[in-house]
Amino acid sequence: MIKRITIIIGLCFVFYGNPSYAGVSEFKEKLRPFITKYLGEDIAVKFLGEGQGLVELPEIPKINNSATDASVYSRKEDEKIKNIPKDKRGRLNYIFIDELYLATRGAKGNKDQLGRWYNILAQGGTREGVYRALVLDNTYRGLENFKNPISERVVDFASYFFPRFLNKSIKKEALKGINFYTLKRISTENCLSVIDEYLKNDPSKLYAWYAVFSGELAKKYPMVFKSKLRKIEKMSAHQKWAEQVPNQYIKSEVMIKLHQLYNHLKV
Repeated sequence: MIKRITIIIGLCFVFYGNPSYAGVSEFKEKLRPFITKYLGEDIAVKFLGEGQGLVELPEIPKINNSATDASVYSRKEDEKIKNIPKDKRGRLNYIFIDELYLATRGAKGNKDQLGRWYNILAQGGTREGVYRALVLDNTYRGLENFKNPISERVVDFASYFFPRFLNKSIKKEALKGINFYTLKRISTENCLSVIDEYLKNDPSKLYAWYAVFSGELAKKYPMVFKSKLRKIEKMSAHQKWAEQVPNQYIKSEVMIKLHQLYNHLKV
């Protein structure tokens, strides 16, 4: 152990302060987890700086279940929900409903509409269940049936997003014939299915997937998101957040971010 720590410190001194060394930034990021593990995060920051906070995108799982599986309405929240005080939980739920309604429908909900969905969450409903109900009802179906083509910017984003985060190939020409609201729903439902597969097999991969998803979107589209958290480009910060919150909160961020981004690219 002492020998390993001595080697790590020696390497730090060799590369620290020598920015001309080829690949020094990449080397520092590879060295960072070992310094953090054996000497602590403070020492790692002292020798290597704050770092880029990069996270490697895990392998995208194959989807084995239906994206419209009705069981999502009855799934129980995980134990992490207990870490959030009830009054704060209520405030967060109301913010979620308000943002989700606007992001999916393109118009703010009135007091009665928002109150209805808020009450569903208060009675034990899931955020995912509320989302699916909103995008599978007659109002959203009407938006999908209405002629609503997608812009070139939306095509470019979907062409990047589907292979990158869903491991699905998609042709630009095929995209141009899809209804805008249908594309938003399909993109989000596929993400929810990917998330469920990670949760079944290895939640740590979900946190990494979410970190890369959030960090890349924040970097590529900084003008879209208003909240400080969503604007953060550092992937490791999103990973840490995902590790600490209930899984439904991760899903709700994916739902809202995707719909907000598509809405921005539409115009």
